[in-house]
Amino acid sequence: MGQTSQWHGRLVLIGGPFEAGNVTQVRIRQQPHPPLGLRGADDPGDVYYRLNVIALHLPPLRERRDDIPLLAHRFLDSLAEREGEKALADEALDVLCAYDWPGNVRELENALERAAVVTPNQEISVGDLPDDVRATDAKPLVTDQSPSNPSMELIERAYIQFVLTAEGGDKSKAAEVLGIDPSTLCRKLNRYGIEV
Repeated sequence: MGQTSQWHGRLVLIGGPFEAGNVTQVRIRQQPHPPLGLRGADDPGDVYYRLNVIALHLPPLRERRDDIPLLAHRFLDSLAEREGEKALADEALDVLCAYDWPGNVRELENALERAAVVTPNQEISVGDLPDDVRATDAKPLVTDQSPSNPSMELIERAYIQFVLTAEGGDKSKAAEVLGIDPSTLCRKLNRYGIEV
């Protein structure tokens, strides 16, 4: 699979005094493995380095939870013309902020669009959110109020979830950190009902 980037805006020719006018869409595609006959300027690696003048690192949404309310309200504003004005209940926003968003911003946008479509109300509640977003039954490893006499299973389940999250869902790395065989980790995931 190659990588595709999109850009919207105005095109200015490099080295020329003229603007080419409005551009509706530009797509830049890079293939990871070019056909054997390509060399020189046609080499996708060369194109990558020509285009990669400034590299931007954008952390995943789960590391930028403060952005979730801003993005959620922006997405709802953009849906307002098609679906009507929708507000987000405080509890629904709490659930959105608690979710890890493995699909990043696009998954958040899709979840809000789905919620705006399915709810007949002006306010999006927790029940309007997709099931996987609402599934926040995992007990946090560290809280202000620890459960009284937690079972070893509860502690182990929470620790496994913590390590999986820290390792980005990579089961092999998580098993290594936990000091167990990957097959043992898979059995524990099944036993505790943890989905990765």
